[in-house]
Amino acid sequence: MITELNNRKLISTKSQEEKVTFSINRLLQQRLLQDLKVNEREREEIFNLAFELIRERLPRPPIDTPDSLKWKVFKEYIPHVLAILRIFDKQLLVTKPFAGLAELFRVVGVHLRQRGIMYDSLRLLNSAEAIMDRLAVEEH
Repeated sequence: MITELNNRKLISTKSQEEKVTFSINRLLQQRLLQDLKVNEREREEIFNLAFELIRERLPRPPIDTPDSLKWKVFKEYIPHVLAILRIFDKQLLVTKPFAGLAELFRVVGVHLRQRGIMYDSLRLLNSAEAIMDRLAVEEH
């Protein structure tokens, strides 16, 4: 499938070190985004898939001390977590908040705090707290 998309110039691949990066054609990307605006169920499925993929790859930092060995992996995934935060904050999805989302925001928020990036850290940690508060209220 990747080869076919690459041959049709819908995606491009770039190898760097041990990683392969895929880029999608801008017109195709725009069309997919337009289609997702119409189909709410599919949009939610893609959001959940993105969440799961990031969650699987992202290491859990220790709370008390920074672990510089994990910083490179975090650096790669932080933009994606911040994109999920924007989607959540702007309520672009009707997705009900869940504990796993709060945990993702907490883990990345702690990492950013350890790195001294306070603005994004506070945004993530505040969102994590708000999700857990909302879940606690819904349980009662």
